[in-house]
Parts: sequence; structure tokens; C-alpha cells
Amino acid sequence: MSAHSEFEKDLSNTIYAKTGEHICINLPSENVVEVRAISRKGSMPLGIFWVHVFQHPNNYPVYSYPYKKLYHGKKDYELQLRVDGVNVTINLASGQLFIKGFHVVDWFVQRIPVLLQAYEKPPGQCGPRAIEPLFTSEDIAVLTAEREKRYKQYLEQWPPLSLDSSGKDVMAAGKANLFHEPTNPDSYLDGQDLETFNPNADLLMGEETLEQLTRLECGRSIPGVVLYRLWRSTLSLWFSDSQSKVYLVTPYIDTGRMIDVCELFLKHQLTACLDTLVVPLSNIQGKFAVVRKEAIQRFPVQEQVLLEYKILGKVVFPVVDILNSFLAVVKDGKAHVLHSNAEFSASNFLTTAVTAVSYSHLDEELFLKNYLDPILV
Repeated sequence: MSAHSEFEKDLSNTIYAKTGEHICINLPSENVVEVRAISRKGSMPLGIFWVHVFQHPNNYPVYSYPYKKLYHGKKDYELQLRVDGVNVTINLASGQLFIKGFHVVDWFVQRIPVLLQAYEKPPGQCGPRAIEPLFTSEDIAVLTAEREKRYKQYLEQWPPLSLDSSGKDVMAAGKANLFHEPTNPDSYLDGQDLETFNPNADLLMGEETLEQLTRLECGRSIPGVVLYRLWRSTLSLWFSDSQSKVYLVTPYIDTGRMIDVCELFLKHQLTACLDTLVVPLSNIQGKFAVVRKEAIQRFPVQEQVLLEYKILGKVVFPVVDILNSFLAVVKDGKAHVLHSNAEFSASNFLTTAVTAVSYSHLDEELFLKNYLDPILV
């Protein structure tokens, strides 16, 4: 980053006025921005300043955003936050601000001045920063196309001997890592993966999803946000298999989760098959009518026809009320059921409150008899 840029000058002057520290801005790699004190000893006041800026009620307050603390001895050492698709780390001892993520330079240049301006204002004059995409879908499409173009050019310039099967695997792996950060399989269900607390968290990869489902075979209580990410990932995985029939049963589904179902279906529309979506008759008027209308209006007209036929046309309203939910898939005569006592709504999914979850397998005939028949009588 140019030492003479107006942005860097303004940022340096602001921080010096607040902390008395001179800073430097480094770009160690394409997806990393680092702000640190020039002093070799670092600056604790600088670290405290960054904490106050990010946790200010007008920005990312602790009561609305999931911060993670890492301890060094008995003292706070680092504070981490996953927001807007970037990872923010503040080292309280050295004052270093470390930001990592896709298009992080754009995020840094656009968001940091806004955060500093909000920090100067009294609480409440501008609401907490919303977790929202930094780029529109059109921007992402252009950036993705450009990245694909550069990737292809780079590949074509490699020496022929380096383009054997192993070399291509390495390139593909490196390319995939730009878009997905693997989870820790041992701690995911405990809610220790920071990305999970982002309402727009990336989906788990297929193997990761299957591994976490296997861990639920004996049943377990997990946070709602963890279940939500696993629920979306499982639905995406099952929709990607053309031989699978998917069933959704819940006491209530809100607009956001209905949109999730529609988006994941459209993502895999060539293979996805939703057999039945069960919502009790008590929701046909009022709640579900509003959900249906609001969800379908979020999509272009040409997609609404497909969704009306493939998703909303599969809704069944049983007379009996339901007290719990499950997501199931039937394939090759076997049924696999992700069962929980959480309804498909923001109040149950976007929370750290725990819910009981289990994953089971049974024959298709038993699934229809034991799970669906008592509901669809």
C-alpha cells in the first residue's frame, strides 16, 4: 500500500491523535492486511483502541456479534471476530490488527473509515454494522470470471512437466482453499468454529457434512447456530444427489429458512428432488401464507414458476400438530434422518442456545411407516 496514499495518511493521523502511536500498514499476502505499531515493542494502547472501535455499539458490539478470546497465560492475548466474510484478529499485547479474507483490501479501505466515523459518534446514532456481503452478485461474478481467466493463463504458462496429475491436484486444492476454510471436525459440534456464528456462513464440504452427521448418531445437544449450518450443508449435499428424495418436516418454517430451501434447490436444480415439505394445517393461514409470499418474491419471475412447482407444490398440511422437526433423505431403499426439537426458524437457528439433535438410518419402509404415516393420517 502506497506510503503516500490519502487513505493511509488519514488513518495514521487518526490513530496518532487517539493513541499517540505511529503505525504502518502491511500487505503480507494477497488476502491479508496488517496494521501494527512502528515501535518494536508494540503498543497495548493501540490494541485497546482497536477493541474499542470494533466493539463500539455503533459497530460490532459484543452483545450482537460473536467474539472469540484466545488467552496467553492468565491475560487476554487476542480477540477474534468473523464478520462480512473476513477474519479480524486484534493482538492486545502488541496492538496488531490482522485481517484476512477474500478481497480483504477492498473491505479494509471501505469499512475501516466507516467504523472510525461511527466510533466518534454517540451510541445509537447509527446502528450496529450489519453482516452483509461487501460485493453484489454481479461484482462477485466479474471477480470470479477474472480469477478464472488468470488461473487459466497461469496454468498455460507452466512447464509441461509440472502439469502431471499430482500438479493439477495441487493447483485444484489451492484454488478450492480460496473459497473454503476447513473446519476442525473434533470441535465443530461444540461451536468452536468462528465461521459458524456468521448467519451467512459457508457451507460445509460434503465429507465434512457426512463426518459431523456420523458424530450425531448417538444424539447430542448442540448450539442452534451449529445446527443451522449443518442443516443447510446437509440439505445442499442431499439436493446434489439425483438419486435422493428429500423430506422436510417442521412445526414452523420462517421466511429466511424457506429462502434457504429455495436457494439450495436452485443451486442443484438439475439433481435436486424435494418429495415433501410438511407444515401443520394450523400454519396454512397467517404464518405460512406470509412466509410463502415473502419467500417467492425474493426470486426473479422466471425462477418463481420453477419454485412454485418444485418446492411450494410439495407442501403438505397435515391436520395433526407437530412438536419437533426432521430433515430426511431416501435413497436405494434406505432413509437417513436428521432429527431435532428445533423448528426451522431464526429464533431456533440463529442462537447459541442448545438443542437436542440425532442422526439415524432405517429402511425406507420403516421410515414411511414410523415417521410420515403418523403425521399424514
